[in-house]
Amino acid sequence: MKLSKLLYECAKAATNYGDQSFTYLSLMTGEALNDENYANAVPTALTNINGFLQRLSQLRKLPAKIEAFDVSDDDASIPYERFSEKPRSIVAIFQRFGKSYRNLEWRKSNHDVRILEAFDRSKKVYVQYRPEVPYFTMSDIPSCEAVYDEAGDFKAYSFKGAEYANEDGLLEAMGECDFDLEKRLGVPNEAYPLCIEWCKAKMNDLDAGASQALEVKTESRILDIENDENLFLQTEIEACGVLR
Repeated sequence: MKLSKLLYECAKAATNYGDQSFTYLSLMTGEALNDENYANAVPTALTNINGFLQRLSQLRKLPAKIEAFDVSDDDASIPYERFSEKPRSIVAIFQRFGKSYRNLEWRKSNHDVRILEAFDRSKKVYVQYRPEVPYFTMSDIPSCEAVYDEAGDFKAYSFKGAEYANEDGLLEAMGECDFDLEKRLGVPNEAYPLCIEWCKAKMNDLDAGASQALEVKTESRILDIENDENLFLQTEIEACGVLR
């Protein structure tokens, strides 16, 4: 699911005003943020989404990724900027050795991960890691501007230099720039309904006791999500498709 779609579903469930003005299009065009009912609700929902995603990560319910690197530096280090996502933790570093794979010793610092033993520099090194979950703000939600003709009548929406009079074309273009939670972080499908329920309850002025009970209940349901823990097993490594 895209971040903006989850935000819309969470804010809609949490507010539940029963009107028809709050639509996905109104969120993406920014019109919803001009409505006093949603101006605070939408950013608050995003704050709660951030908290939920962080908890998913802490409970290891987001899968580890595997990426391949050429390592030729004298210090045998891989800077974090070379990863597609910034690593939160390293699971394993390994290299093909004959028909199998050999686990390499490593050390993680604030800016890179370094291999601490001899390895074949002519072959790729594979790093299995857990990405750091970003803290999202409203600037991470794609936005557009309304364009009006000389008479002051609405003409189209402008997004990244192009104009869209058609709603479907606009949302498709904006969706391509949206953060894909499944592809980028591996958020499982079972987590989205829990996140919506979490935001709805959190935003309904619970007292301290009810809020704590909610967190315990939600965490229990998060723990029920099938763990995508990847151990250093050749079959699982090959299933990732990196080594084929």
